[in-house]
Amino acid sequence: MHKKSKKKTWSLDYRKQSKPNRNIIFHKLPKTNIADVLYYINDKSNYLKAFTHIKPKYSKLNVNEDALIAAITANAFSSGINQMPEMSNIPLSKI
Repeated sequence: MHKKSKKKTWSLDYRKQSKPNRNIIFHKLPKTNIADVLYYINDKSNYLKAFTHIKPKYSKLNVNEDALIAAITANAFSSGINQMPEMSNIPLSKI
């Protein structure tokens, strides 16, 4: 119950644990760039072929994997494609 308003509320308990319960396997994995992970997954599954260009006249062109991964990464991290050229070497016109 909220002390001041006397309304019932709920929240998650975020108190620090004295000894974090972490999965040991993640400590053994090397730190890897997220783009490298996406390239690896594409090599194994060819998932980038499922994407089509939003403009029909460009749909028959080969997929620019670098630009597509940049767009996926930008949207995944909520930075947006307009900020991606500042963080990468890919111009906005290619993303």
